[in-house]
Amino acid sequence: AALGDCRCKEALSTITPFVNSADKKLSKLALYAVARIASPASASLLGAAAEKRNFIYDETGATDAYLQYTRQLSASGYSAQAEKIAEQILKKAKTDKQIQTRTAALKLLTDIRGANGVPLLVSAMDDHNPQYRAAALKFAEAYPGNDAVNLWVKKLKPSPSPPKSEILQMLETAGIRIGKIQ
Repeated sequence: AALGDCRCKEALSTITPFVNSADKKLSKLALYAVARIASPASASLLGAAAEKRNFIYDETGATDAYLQYTRQLSASGYSAQAEKIAEQILKKAKTDKQIQTRTAALKLLTDIRGANGVPLLVSAMDDHNPQYRAAALKFAEAYPGNDAVNLWVKKLKPSPSPPKSEILQMLETAGIRIGKIQ
């Protein structure tokens, strides 16, 4: 784990074989270290480990490691690769058992795209899961500009009742903050 924390790329070839260890504790430590080092070449290794666990958080830490890796990859200047990975995770994590993973991928995409991620947040309101919709609205608070508000207002018309009231509540809160900024 310490080798991962110091992002020691030289140790990557030594650590990598332990990712698939039968010893779950050793595997978890190796996954953590590989994720923290965040070499662009480690994407398929970590992706396979997370997919093997069905993108669900469990004792192996594979899904968490893949998400941490994606965050670290973006922070290290590989935003395009991180964005592709987060999009793949979002597409594959569709069940309610994967809600934490799906929400984390949504957050990653929003952080990477900035205000350009607002359309993704707006489309998240079509999801059946109220936790996911609530997370999208929380992430949207960081983007109170007029363009974003216009997208949310357009979304109100076709939305069914629960998402509509959730959007209205977020807009009311955002409207107070926007009023203070302008």
